[in-house]
Amino acid sequence: MSLDTAGVQSDFLYYITTESDLFLRGWHAFKFMSGLQNLKSLSLSEKILKALYFSQRRLPTFRNLIKLELIPFYCHDCPRMCIWKVLSSLFESSPNLEVLIFQEVFKNYFSEDEELDSVFPVALPLTFIEHLKEIEFKNFEGEEHEFKLVEYFLKNAKTLKKMTIAKEPWNSVPECRDRILSFKKCSEDCQIVFKKKMDWIKCPQLRKALNLSV
Repeated sequence: MSLDTAGVQSDFLYYITTESDLFLRGWHAFKFMSGLQNLKSLSLSEKILKALYFSQRRLPTFRNLIKLELIPFYCHDCPRMCIWKVLSSLFESSPNLEVLIFQEVFKNYFSEDEELDSVFPVALPLTFIEHLKEIEFKNFEGEEHEFKLVEYFLKNAKTLKKMTIAKEPWNSVPECRDRILSFKKCSEDCQIVFKKKMDWIKCPQLRKALNLSV
């Protein structure tokens, strides 16, 4: 494809009736992703990550991919370990990825019930983390496991320049901000930016209507 940017939310696993159908859908998801090798920016739904697991094939190399956004889908029909394996494979197949965005950190990707110290290196290998330059969390809820993920990135991302964390509102929970700022940073040049969730709205008229600062 000649596209530079794409958002993929297709549900390849909708209405599965047989095991053979499941693996066939996985194959279709793999073929679809193979056609996106020239992309520079990709928004990827968790639905296709699940389908890719059942393809049982090694992902192609996305050599041009610089920016990746992960979109959660609230359904627990697939073990989290499947998602971790596909995430790890995707990251290893994206050697030049610089920007990683989580729409939401913990819904299906990780859980507070898991041993996160052993989970993170599986889903987010250090060889990948070390090369990231920018990370964004669009909906930080202040859960303990979210703090652990932020700490993991800051501790291991050697070339990280910027981490953006959106929460509503930060002023009411200064201890959350202080805790994040206390984490040791592997990259001394990394800037941590705290944003309100609605800061993505740029239109002055709409911001005024929503009683947001212009």
